[in-house]
Amino acid sequence: MRLLLNAMLGMSVASTLPSLDPLLRGGIVAAPNWLPADLTQRLRQDAITLQKGGSFTASGLSNTAKGDKLQQGFNEKADRSVCAIRQELGGDRQSRAEFSKLLEGVRSKLDRELGRELVCAEQYYSASGPGARLARHMDERHEELKGARGYSAKYRRSISWLCYLCEDGWDDAGGPGGGGALRAYLRDGAAGAPCGSHDGNLQVAWRKLSKGGAEPVFLDAWVQVEAPKHIEGGPRYLSYAALYRVVADATGAYTERDYISGLVEGGGAHTLDDLLATLKPDDAKHYAKVDVPAAVTMPPVGTSEALVPPLGGTLLLFDSVSVPHEVLATTSGVRWAMAGWLHEPSQGIPEWLYL
Repeated sequence: MRLLLNAMLGMSVASTLPSLDPLLRGGIVAAPNWLPADLTQRLRQDAITLQKGGSFTASGLSNTAKGDKLQQGFNEKADRSVCAIRQELGGDRQSRAEFSKLLEGVRSKLDRELGRELVCAEQYYSASGPGARLARHMDERHEELKGARGYSAKYRRSISWLCYLCEDGWDDAGGPGGGGALRAYLRDGAAGAPCGSHDGNLQVAWRKLSKGGAEPVFLDAWVQVEAPKHIEGGPRYLSYAALYRVVADATGAYTERDYISGLVEGGGAHTLDDLLATLKPDDAKHYAKVDVPAAVTMPPVGTSEALVPPLGGTLLLFDSVSVPHEVLATTSGVRWAMAGWLHEPSQGIPEWLYL
């Protein structure tokens, strides 16, 4: 099922946000005309000027390493170019400061309504010419699934945001350009249940519900187990990984954990497959990983397809952990945007592990 922007999410007036309910349930929040037209034009011109001045570099999802420095092998036609927005960047700083104030309002609302400690972190301009696209991917994943990089950073990507800066008439016949829509694959998350993260544990899967929709499944990588006492001087506790869902307590608040898998040793990307393997076959068929590999060309069973065109002034928000997405190829013109992530503290290694 393809969901178009206006039908799916409704319209909003400049610099305001619609309901955050879709985001809370693993969907996308979109605010057409969120950015005033004048500021959209000034930021687009700022990006154009910076690009002409050599501030943009090729970027994409390529993992092809070249040379002794392991440089990524980007394709100038298939990949976009980006310009990281840092304090020392020249150009139209005044317009970017105005944007930052608007973004801070979004951060504050999300921080308050989601109960997360969010900070404005990564931010960049992007330019996608004809043929440029991004394959299906996730913006963030559980620390346990990052291999050697896991638990090494103090902050993680929490909320992904994207603001389109395209000219008026995009996708119109004879207009300034076309294509470059964001396509996401969404599940209808259960109302009330937390999505994305819970008590620092990140979502790794969805569980299909008999009544329709799905509920998030979280990976607890630090299940505390008393260590055997036969090893003198050894650790007091051992840590195992397990999957759980969050269920409502007697008051109706979603606070209780229901562990649904067996325990396995942690330590890498194999953990999720090992945990799913502990489920009974009749139960396992109701589970789907959050991540949807780029090689899967058809929408996964149980998902709906959201297609959001890059209309200037539109702001998009979605949970960095829960929403697989891609950017379709630009067919003509240059697709301009500003994007980034709101970060929150990463889950650390518990102190009891060293007792």
